[in-house]
Parts: sequence; structure tokens; C-alpha cells
Amino acid sequence: MTAKLKLALVGCGAIARYHLDGINKYAPRIEITAVIDPDMSRAEGYAAETGAIAFPTLAQALQHADFDAVDIMVPHHLHEELVIMAFAAGKHVLLEKPMAPTIDACQRILDAAAQARTQFPGLVFMVAENAQYWPEIVLAKELIDEGAIGDIITARASFAMELPPYFFEDETAWRFSKAKAGGGIAIDGGSHWIRPLRMWMGEIKEVMGVLGNPLAQMEGESMVRSLV
Repeated sequence: MTAKLKLALVGCGAIARYHLDGINKYAPRIEITAVIDPDMSRAEGYAAETGAIAFPTLAQALQHADFDAVDIMVPHHLHEELVIMAFAAGKHVLLEKPMAPTIDACQRILDAAAQARTQFPGLVFMVAENAQYWPEIVLAKELIDEGAIGDIITARASFAMELPPYFFEDETAWRFSKAKAGGGIAIDGGSHWIRPLRMWMGEIKEVMGVLGNPLAQMEGESMVRSLV
């Protein structure tokens, strides 16, 4: 019998529900043994559902719980500290996109992952960007690689969305803070379209863009038009 992978859910906000539903449906090998959120009512709710132990901080969970990996789903400005803490403890890390609010923070995370692998060979680090697994995205990539649709000169991605209720779910509304989110809609929902473009066209070398702010409460951009 395949051994269970013991997982800690770090952050019990709106996105945690999507992750947990996916785990329950597609990942029978995973056993959730810890759930972590500073709002203990949230953590205890997920603990009751999963049979895990609830903790207010990752530090306490690392000290008292048994798990192999963490699934980090917290506001963007908290990613770096928690990821590096998990690496230092030898835990595999699945990190909700985006990696971090700034390029410098992303680089520090990558450096920490590389350093951790010298001490813990086989340690896995992955950013949870689900667009790269959408069937239509994968099929388009396969057709491009096979040459079935010729040389790709340009590609266009466009999306508009009504903000889901979880954008407003707590008093801080951190997604509207440029410092906490790292920007506006481009770094949040926009990443789901940037990733497929990179898969199809290669890495981005230059960016030109026009940013707009039709949503007054969002400090970062709430409208973007760009060429990459």
C-alpha cells in the first residue's frame, strides 16, 4: 500500500476550500494532519472536517504536529516568511500563486529552496498555478510543439471578472492593498493568463502596459492592457 503524504493546510480562507475539495476528489493518498490559521474558528472548522489538529501559527504546527508537506494559501505578503520556515524544517511546499509580491522576494524563496535541497535532497517546491493544467491550454501547447498549427507569431489573452465575494471576506480586504498583494488584478487573476502565454510563446523579455484604476478601493491596477 502506498504511504500517505501528511499535509498541513496553511491558511483557511476562501482558497482553502478549493484546495481541500480537489484533495478530497483527486488525491486519496493525502492525509491532512494539521490546519493553520490565526483565526482559530476557521482552523477549528477545517480541523473538524478533516480530522486534523488546528493551530494558530505554522511555527506551532511545526513544533507539535506531524506532516511532510505544507499547502500555503495566505495573503501574498506572508508567503516568503512561511515558505522559508517550511523549507528550514525540511517540508515540501505547495505555494498558492503568485510566488511573492516582488521579484526580490521571489528570488529569495528560490534561493531558500535551493539551499534546503542541499540539506533535504528530494525536497519539492511548487507554485500552485492551475491554468497550466487546463485541458485546452495543454492541448494548444501540444499542437504548437507538434507544429500542427505552424509558427506562432502572436497570441492574445483577455479576461474580465466580477470580483468574487471572497475579495471582501474580512476586514482587511488585503487584495486591495498594493503592499500586501504586490499589485492589483494582474498579479492575482491575471497570472492565470500570463502562464499559458509563457507556455505557448516562451519566456517574456519585455513588457509595455497601460494601467487603470476603475475600481477605486483597489490600490493596485484594476484594469491592464499590455504587450509582452
